Amino acid sequence: CVWTFISRRLKEAATDSPSPEMLASEMHALRVLAMQDPLTSLPNRRVLLDAVDNATKVSPVPGRSHAVFLLDLNGFKVVNDRYGHAMGDEVLKAVVARFRRAARSNDILARLGGDEFAVLSRDVDEADARTIGDRFIAALRNNVKAGGMSHAIGVAVGAALFPKDGDTVEKIMRHA
Repeated sequence: CVWTFISRRLKEAATDSPSPEMLASEMHALRVLAMQDPLTSLPNRRVLLDAVDNATKVSPVPGRSHAVFLLDLNGFKVVNDRYGHAMGDEVLKAVVARFRRAARSNDILARLGGDEFAVLSRDVDEADARTIGDRFIAALRNNVKAGGMSHAIGVAVGAALFPKDGDTVEKIMRHA
């Protein structure tokens, strides 16, 4: 997509000079593409890793932690294999809608790729973290309806707490 966009712009630039407003609009569109998953409109891996990095630089409230959750869908590959990627996309959108309801308003929910998601929850204790993880599991307890069908999708949740489980992004992600 980006290559096609750039080559088209270069051809257009050879024939005419774009307006500053047009260039600003296109730069904004490229920034959105670089930071957002196009299917779900969730922040992408880059945004999540930057947010975790920033969280490691700001100590949590005393007695609390920053939690990182990794969410991996179970049963999603079967949907893609059996019904195709268009159906898989619909299932992902339905799952994301449920995950959005499970996340707290200040949590960062991101799509890492494929059927993998992550959540950054700031200033939680271990009980809060367990509750948040349980909410994501409960979000997929009932079948997901998409494309006029019902799909049995589950989620495996891993979690890590900062600073207890690591003091760098790499350690935190590995522990989660």
